[in-house]
Amino acid sequence: MIHMIDTRNELLEFLSENDGIKVYGASYNLRLFFEMLKILGYSPDYIKEILVTDMAGNPESVENIPVRVYRKENLKPKEKVFLALAMDCLPFMGGKLGQRFYRF
Repeated sequence: MIHMIDTRNELLEFLSENDGIKVYGASYNLRLFFEMLKILGYSPDYIKEILVTDMAGNPESVENIPVRVYRKENLKPKEKVFLALAMDCLPFMGGKLGQRFYRF
């Protein structure tokens, strides 16, 4: 299930509840999310890890943040992941990835 974050206040609450986050997606939407973090007063290093389906066509790092292949077993219990994906990708990826995912 993907949890939608609908407002700026909900996003700030999500960010404040976590000591750094993981983000799924290394495309254009990730760049937009970096800009949003800066506007909200968070530095890019608040993102601890960038997750992707496959390393093919993806960089090894973005803004010095490592890019790694997503594996469900590598997430800690109750660890949340923010999705930096286009809206049309969400239905497909939501079922594939499982729970604990958030999207603004």
